[in-house]
Amino acid sequence: MKIKDMAKRYRISDMWCEAGSEERAYVTESERIGKISVLRGMSKHGSHVTLRTGEICYMTEEEYDECARVASDEIMRMAKTSLYRMRDKDRTVLAFCIGNRNITSDAQAPLCAELLDATFHLKENAPELYSFMGGYRLAVISPGTEGQSGVQPSDMLSCVCKRIKPDVIIAIDALAAGSDEYIGRSVQISSAGITPGKGTGNEKKRISGEETGTFTVGIGIPTVISSSTLIYNALEKAEAEDISPELYDILENNRSFYVSPKNIDQVTHSASEILSRTVRSFCDMLSRA
Repeated sequence: MKIKDMAKRYRISDMWCEAGSEERAYVTESERIGKISVLRGMSKHGSHVTLRTGEICYMTEEEYDECARVASDEIMRMAKTSLYRMRDKDRTVLAFCIGNRNITSDAQAPLCAELLDATFHLKENAPELYSFMGGYRLAVISPGTEGQSGVQPSDMLSCVCKRIKPDVIIAIDALAAGSDEYIGRSVQISSAGITPGKGTGNEKKRISGEETGTFTVGIGIPTVISSSTLIYNALEKAEAEDISPELYDILENNRSFYVSPKNIDQVTHSASEILSRTVRSFCDMLSRA
């Protein structure tokens, strides 16, 4: 069995694949903004961006803000066509924060929700406070997981959308990495939305603009990687060309094992800071657009 082919196969948990694609996106553009490398790509499902940030758990407050600004710029770039169609509307953003608050590696989105200030209700109830807080309508939903509620996140989202009719949905979830180089070192964004659980083999209904009828972007930071992917990455870096059938069988039988770095608490905390600041930055930009 060729290592290169197997390593490629085990990268299916990158953001563009969480969004529903089984192949890697083509990188069409890259640039460096400060300390952040921005890789933009395309697949048949949409646009995909990876921000290579370095270790997020060692970022300063200024670096958090810079990362959030770059990420929100990329979301705005993806949303440009949709925003043009609704340029005369009072825009509503829905932050849909998926994940289990009680599992550290999956808690970035629920923690992000706790850091956000919802303003959707303020325009009618407290107009002065609404203006003071930025003049944008932000709704924040943290649906947990299907295992906690018995209801798939996408079904909850459908009900919420019928009620509040958001103009932009930002679906936030922790990701499974296709390479150890991405864990706690990258922010991944996709205009194709996201499929919760796909990276860990527990696939749920897809959340995307096709399903919601609204511009939907998926964003998250990788926090786990399968043990098999980790080994294949290591073998590829060691320039090994083939593996024995015995080792192949062992790796195939252990695909359900997922690991996270020892500083996962710090990574998750930093991830929630970056993601919450990204949402706020995007809302600020939207209110001025």
